[in-house]
Amino acid sequence: SSASTSISIPPTNAQRRINILSQSLSRLSNSTNTSIQCCESITRRSRNLDSLTSPASDASAALVLAGTNLATTLEVLKDAREKFDTVRDCEPAVERLMRGAREISEGGGGGAAAAAEDDDDNRSIVTRATTRTFATNKNNNSNSFLSEQDVYAAADSLEIIRDAHSFFLERREWKSSSSALGNLERVHRSGVEAMSLLFKAHLTNAGAAVRLKRIPLKNNERAGGGKKGDHNNIASLTFVGPSAHESATEARTRFSAALENRELMKSVGEYREHLPLDTRKVRELRAIVECLMSGTEGGENGQGLLSTNVFPNSTTNSNLSMSGSDKGTAVNRLNDKNFKVVRTEKIGSGFFCNIIKQPFKSKFSHLNAYVEARKDQATTSLEGYYRHLRNERKKFSMFRRDSIGGGTVVAKSTVTSAGEVDSGARDTVRCLEHAMVVVQGEKSIYRCVLFPTTPIPPDASTEQLEYKSALLQAYSHVVSAVVDRVLDIIEFFFAQDAGLGYAGNPSSSDSTNGEHDSNAGSSKIPSHSVLFSGSSAVAGLRILDGVRMLGPSLAKLCDMLLDKNETSTKGHRSKEKKDPISSLASNLCIAIHRTTVKNAAHALEMLVNSVHKDPLQGEKYRSKNAGVAPVSSDTVRAVRLISPFVNAYKSVSKRRALPWDPHIGEKSKDLNSYIKFLIMRLINNLQRKAQQYKEDGMLDSEIKCNLFLMNNSFYLMEQLGAQDDISYLANEGETTEEEFKISDTWFFESVSKQFERAKSAYLESWNVLNQHLTKVNEKNLEYQSDKLLSLESGRLLKARFSGFNADFEKMYSLHSGLFVADAKLHSIIVKELEIVFFKRYKKFYDTYSKIQFSKKKMEEYLKYQPKVVERMLQTMYSSY
Repeated sequence: SSASTSISIPPTNAQRRINILSQSLSRLSNSTNTSIQCCESITRRSRNLDSLTSPASDASAALVLAGTNLATTLEVLKDAREKFDTVRDCEPAVERLMRGAREISEGGGGGAAAAAEDDDDNRSIVTRATTRTFATNKNNNSNSFLSEQDVYAAADSLEIIRDAHSFFLERREWKSSSSALGNLERVHRSGVEAMSLLFKAHLTNAGAAVRLKRIPLKNNERAGGGKKGDHNNIASLTFVGPSAHESATEARTRFSAALENRELMKSVGEYREHLPLDTRKVRELRAIVECLMSGTEGGENGQGLLSTNVFPNSTTNSNLSMSGSDKGTAVNRLNDKNFKVVRTEKIGSGFFCNIIKQPFKSKFSHLNAYVEARKDQATTSLEGYYRHLRNERKKFSMFRRDSIGGGTVVAKSTVTSAGEVDSGARDTVRCLEHAMVVVQGEKSIYRCVLFPTTPIPPDASTEQLEYKSALLQAYSHVVSAVVDRVLDIIEFFFAQDAGLGYAGNPSSSDSTNGEHDSNAGSSKIPSHSVLFSGSSAVAGLRILDGVRMLGPSLAKLCDMLLDKNETSTKGHRSKEKKDPISSLASNLCIAIHRTTVKNAAHALEMLVNSVHKDPLQGEKYRSKNAGVAPVSSDTVRAVRLISPFVNAYKSVSKRRALPWDPHIGEKSKDLNSYIKFLIMRLINNLQRKAQQYKEDGMLDSEIKCNLFLMNNSFYLMEQLGAQDDISYLANEGETTEEEFKISDTWFFESVSKQFERAKSAYLESWNVLNQHLTKVNEKNLEYQSDKLLSLESGRLLKARFSGFNADFEKMYSLHSGLFVADAKLHSIIVKELEIVFFKRYKKFYDTYSKIQFSKKKMEEYLKYQPKVVERMLQTMYSSY
């Protein structure tokens, strides 16, 4: 029974898990089938929905795009409305600036008054202070109706106008753009004109950029009640500067010390640089510059206006003509490597070349205004100083003429002295010093107003480089007016005061194109007295000495190199180096040196001609007593005065072919060659003068001829010949007038030999006395008593003594009216006469005076005792 019964086995864990998994898979399969059916249903429904919603989406996108377009249109319309209102909003500020600028321009002048009172040295310190205070108040009152904010508002308005102008340039297709652009350009032109007018008014009313030097009074000194150490009170200050009567040596010492210590500008002139602008005006001027140069930054802002009449975008750079014609501009002339500055105006007209008389015209109106304002002020300052010096010199000359004339009318030529010519040369150098101070003052204004606002980046655009070029040319044009006036002052001195002439015609003077031009015009050099010509030669070297020492510093103050070729037309730096183009001012500085060298050479040649052509006839030129001729003393004076100017003369000989030195450059000779040539011309003139004595046909003609040469030769040896312990040469360095001596062999060979020849010929004339002093043969002496000679024997001695007496009286009468120039020469002549006849006469007298050869007239025959003859020889010549 147990075998037939079935046994149930429980499932294992694995079997249970398999069963559960099978069930799960079955349910997942059912769920998947259900999901697939649902997805198919959803897909069918989405297809139906998509077919229904697609038209609505397209409409919505179109609406969004339309909304965006409307927003953009509203923004453009709003911006356009603001741009169209630009003229209405900005024009009041521009008009306000124009009114204020005109009022300042018409009511200014206070600065000019302050400059004028600085130039009047005759005013007291207190008067100057009062005038300056009044001028300052006048400037402040004239500027009260235009505030600083008005200037800034006008500058901002111009910036807004330029933005609006660019806006309408981009939308030229608008019908209203043309009228809007025209209105903007009109207002912008008015604004630029107003700013330029204000710019000019400020710089004009500022006055000269120089002021008299002044230092505090020392110790307890007071002037006008000022307190010691009160630097704010002008009454406690005293004005200082170089002496008005400074000699050439003192001036050279002052310049040399200043150059050595690198303090030249502190040493030159009676004035110093001064910035005549207050801080407010400086801010306004800088704001104007920044506003007007904003169109040169290389962007698109304002470029449309730059092509209008505001800033004419011309293909030519400038309208300045060197010759007055329209064929070439100043910039084109300066770009020419063969460009040279030459005189085109008459001497004394106030100008050297006509380019200075032309207005400066560039694309930048504020630079034109700057040039016009500062050029007038700079030239006025120099002109006032020059006229003051001339008036002072004229007053001194009139006073001297009246003192010489003793109250009577005296011709000007009769009192023209070396001092007048020298004072003219001194004042000419003082004008050169003042010009340096004026240029330095103008440079300070340029740096303060224009330079800080003109940074040029390395990648500068063509417009920026063009502005830089115009900026430098503007400064050059201002200082060129000063240098040009100095050039005319220098040549006017040589033509009138120094007597070189030229008749005021530029064509009659040598061209300044070359440094070593020929001397074809030498025959046209006028002839004057040796005294005047010597003063002119010294004056020329003195001016050249000042130009030589001050010229490089003046050129450094003026020189601005315009290297336009350093960049390409695209604004990129060019790797190829080009030759820099010098400015007009630097060319004029070179012309100063050339002109002074030319005129100094003519003055030296005029001295040579005056010595050579000194008149041979007339008591004024050849004295009747055979004394020292004025040509000798005047030549010695000229040589002494010229001797210190060794370096100045070298500047002439290196650049000019001279009659006595045809070489130039390093082969040229030194000052000794000129002195030798001058002395030889003097000797030639003296010899011709001596021959005129012989042609007079008088009894003493031969005597005067020889004594004249002796006097003049001995004078030259004493004045210029070196002593045994002194040996000064011109080429050993600059010496003082008193130290200069000539120790070269040529001097002694020419002067000393002439003296010896003349002395021998002069002593030969005294040999006529020796024919009466021959020894009498004792065989011919017969006595009629113990002491008394016979009649025939007595006649021998009577003839000798009477002949000697007669010839000695004749020689004494001929010589008693003659002149011996020097005590040493007098002693030499007396000693030589002792050798020639006196010792022989003394011996003859001592021998035969003891013998009685006349009964009654022994005293008459023996009246000239040796001591009497010796005394007569000592007093025979006129007083020296």
